[in-house]
Amino acid sequence: SDLDKFRNYFLKNEEDETSELWKKVKPKFIENKTAAYLVKTFKYAEKLENASNGDHFQEEEPESPDSLPYDLVVASPAFDIWSFGSLLYTLFTDTTLFKLNRKDDLVNVSAMEELYNWDEEKNKKYTQRITIRVARKLV
Repeated sequence: SDLDKFRNYFLKNEEDETSELWKKVKPKFIENKTAAYLVKTFKYAEKLENASNGDHFQEEEPESPDSLPYDLVVASPAFDIWSFGSLLYTLFTDTTLFKLNRKDDLVNVSAMEELYNWDEEKNKKYTQRITIRVARKLV
């Protein structure tokens, strides 16, 4: 299954189940349902490169992306705009858009489900919480 493929990618041995990485990326199951949410992520494979001037630098790239049960998503300006809007929302409302932990990770499956089901109706509902009219239009 796709979940097994994901698990095998991140867990090379049983000790990995207690790792911080696994705790962060492991699928979050919906109570009483067979579905799960997870963040499409990957591990880095580090390689040492030589610059034209002879300096060495470390480049990070996805490790074995073909082993993942999904295609990696190419970064786009849309992600940056979403992140900036989330930051502005937090500044203007003194609360986060979703329930987050100290590392800015979604705290539970309910938060993941809310993000997954985000739509224009929720967008309007949340932006109404911004009391400064000009700021509301910006977000």
